[in-house]
Amino acid sequence: MRNPAAQGLRAALAAFAQGYWPGGERVGLYRPLVTLSYGLDASLGAGTPWVGHGTNLLLHALCVAGVLALLLRLGVSAAVALGAALLFAVHAVHTEVVANIAAGRPELLATSLALAALLLHGVGPAPSSQHRAHQAGALGLFVLALLSKESAVALPVLVLLLEWLPSGGRLATALRRSAPYWAVALAYGALRVALLGWEGARPQPAPIDNPLVLLAAPQRLWAALSVSLHSLGLLLLPLRLSYDYSYAALSPPAGLGSASGLATLALLVATAAGSAWAMRIPAARAGILLALAPYFVVSNWAVPIGTILGERLLYFPSIGFCLAAAALLERGVERLPLGAAGRRRCFALGVALVCGLHGLRALQRIPVWRSDRSLFLHDVRVVPGSAKAQTNAGSVLLAEGRPEAALAHFQAAIAIGAPGFGAPFADAITALTALGRFQEAVALGDRAFAAGLHEVSIDNNLGFLLVDRGIDVERGVRLLERAAAASPEDPEVLDSLGWGYFRQGRLERARQVLRRALERSQQPAGATRSHLEAVEAALRHRAAVRSGP
Repeated sequence: MRNPAAQGLRAALAAFAQGYWPGGERVGLYRPLVTLSYGLDASLGAGTPWVGHGTNLLLHALCVAGVLALLLRLGVSAAVALGAALLFAVHAVHTEVVANIAAGRPELLATSLALAALLLHGVGPAPSSQHRAHQAGALGLFVLALLSKESAVALPVLVLLLEWLPSGGRLATALRRSAPYWAVALAYGALRVALLGWEGARPQPAPIDNPLVLLAAPQRLWAALSVSLHSLGLLLLPLRLSYDYSYAALSPPAGLGSASGLATLALLVATAAGSAWAMRIPAARAGILLALAPYFVVSNWAVPIGTILGERLLYFPSIGFCLAAAALLERGVERLPLGAAGRRRCFALGVALVCGLHGLRALQRIPVWRSDRSLFLHDVRVVPGSAKAQTNAGSVLLAEGRPEAALAHFQAAIAIGAPGFGAPFADAITALTALGRFQEAVALGDRAFAAGLHEVSIDNNLGFLLVDRGIDVERGVRLLERAAAASPEDPEVLDSLGWGYFRQGRLERARQVLRRALERSQQPAGATRSHLEAVEAALRHRAAVRSGP
């Protein structure tokens, strides 16, 4: 975890007064309860990751229990409710949420709290509880869900739909019952603006993470619908799973005039028609509602969010998918020429088969999440068109001392041409430097600047090369000063700048900057200490020369 607020309970409490990533990174996120949970993990586990993994498993188990309880509360048959809960428990697309502490914790907390709120509220075909304590408790759980992840804002829609449609109730009553949740959602929005500012409270997706922001509204909706088909495919057949779907992991949807565009339209029409048919089955209708309401928030259909697609985003919507799947399986079994006992056995066999296949796929997928190395080097083969996946794979190889192999991935990322994405340029400069190909590294940096990329990492890596190799010390220091101005607390940048001042002969200034780098470093800083020792030795030598014999 790079968030310093997640390193202990006391520090985590400060997260309630700031964004999810202190310092302004990833604006639009306010998840203090998640940070608090990380702080609790750190306090209990003394830094071991097993406590965090255990917390994720516990939260997933609570979600499974919540799914079963909610489906029974909605009037679903015990067999369908149990089948849907079992499928939700083992669905392979959930491996990211359960196995990845950082990516999964917001989903697990928000989903478990939202399920608890729905249960306490009392949605379903039976008359809802009017007990004020229950309603107050449900609203409190909704607040906690919002403090875990922004997508919990779908809860008022779920309350409205589950109050109205399944029971055939009156819309006015459903609106009245859901009104407090809308009020809480508005208050939550006001709190975000008050704490983060108007700009900081708004999602500001980067093209590398969500290339849909590059499209005009009609094209963006068409592309988002195409991505939704991919999401449905992951729920139906999760064979090719990946931690990354950013630019350009997914092929852009073709226009309606092309064969692939017409095929996409046909799939959308078939999906809509199939959903309309399934809505005639009460349990399947409830499942579709449970899927669509939370999925709409993360779908990019109306407003672009921070990412184009993430398997973690399917966690809450998959509750409805699992319910609809179990309901359709039951309907299919009912049509078989079997007795009641035979149909029960056939349904149980079908559930066992589907859950067994998903469980096997999940067991196959989980080990990939063991480390960055296993994840990055595996998934780059799944999404070779992703600039971020290629860069991450290269970074692993570079850290292992394999610059030649790493460079191939960085060059692949650069060739993909993700707009505004400078990381592969910066890392390729480092790889070329390690290979002794200094002029190529300088040329690549100039190419990045010509493309309008003026990122801190490029300035730092190229500046250090120019300084350390004596190619152009003055230009190198200028680049490093620009990097330090943009990221004044970055210990790596400060180390590079201090070394640049040393190479210029500005020894006192170099010592000051290198000491600042050591103060701000949270990792072993052997290189910085070596640089500082060289500066101190030079200062002692200068003092000796000045003092004379």
